[in-house]
Amino acid sequence: MQKNELDRSVAEGLDILDRPIPDVISRNLIDRGERRSLIGTIPLSRVITDHSLIDEHHVQELANSMKTSDRGQISPTTVRARIDAESDEVVFDVVDGFHRTEALRRNGSDTVRVSSMYSCSDEELYDLRILAAQSVQSVQYARVATWMRLAFDNTPWAAKGMDVTHAFGVTLNDTKRPQRVDLAPEEVDAMKEWVRGTSDRWNKGLNQTYQTLKLVDEADPSLVEQVRTQGGGKDRKAVVSPTLLKLTVEAFPGSENYSNQNAVMDFILDKRFYIPQARAFVELATPFLHEGMSREAATQAILQNVDFDRVGIVFEKQKPKKNASEVRDVTRRNRKNLADSREQVKDLQKTIDDQDKTIGILTNKLSQ
Repeated sequence: MQKNELDRSVAEGLDILDRPIPDVISRNLIDRGERRSLIGTIPLSRVITDHSLIDEHHVQELANSMKTSDRGQISPTTVRARIDAESDEVVFDVVDGFHRTEALRRNGSDTVRVSSMYSCSDEELYDLRILAAQSVQSVQYARVATWMRLAFDNTPWAAKGMDVTHAFGVTLNDTKRPQRVDLAPEEVDAMKEWVRGTSDRWNKGLNQTYQTLKLVDEADPSLVEQVRTQGGGKDRKAVVSPTLLKLTVEAFPGSENYSNQNAVMDFILDKRFYIPQARAFVELATPFLHEGMSREAATQAILQNVDFDRVGIVFEKQKPKKNASEVRDVTRRNRKNLADSREQVKDLQKTIDDQDKTIGILTNKLSQ
């Protein structure tokens, strides 16, 4: 397909080119503000991805699959086309397909097959990213926490000093006038409508989102980027799970404790603690860690003061103990189950005896 044919195809509304998408066509669609999508190939060097928001294990699996399969990349990566303000080049932001794009890069590919969206605003970009992130559970937490902030940064209320966590808190509590930020009543109402609307589009509950944002506010951003919802097991590396992040950050909140958060998480991952053990470890370490400590100082304080053999002891103490009434209930249930089992054994034995008699009768008849 020659260039004039490509131009004619786009002009006629044909979206599937299956050829390199020329810059001239992308620029033309961007300049005209036309909402279109084209399927074709683009240079990987023009694709912008966030490497901190990918699951390395998943990337490697895809890279191996693409390398050994004669089909290569099966599904196109969804991207948003825009003009880069600094280079004046057409660049492409990934909407969906971070892992397959990175897998192609690892395999040495120069191009990627894409579905390129035009006239897609930043707000729409983040909405689509958050929805798409639900298909990749392992990195969903890190992606959504990051993109929710960026989505709100493009609103007029952010320009006046409001942050996304405060906005969700105001909406959740139905506050009439937010603290610290001077907004008119109609601006507050518009902001609440935005929060409710985006929550619906993202399929996220207000309270759940607010609690996540509050936690992320207190956490070291580098730890948030490491959060994964899968991991563990003998053959997989220990990962920072949402629960581990929560119990660590709640014990050591704020930027003054970033070093403590990282030092504590280092031990949790290195020792591969289960959640109850991690909670016990944090309890033992807390008295010896203070705001402003360096990561090295925090690590030394833990090594010198925390008896790791006691983690199991504290863990046992944290286990809820059954009261006398619960013990009696369990005993009664066990006795009833035992009695039922005995009755079942009797019924089964009777069935066997009846079958033995039937067999005996048939045997006698056959021998006569």
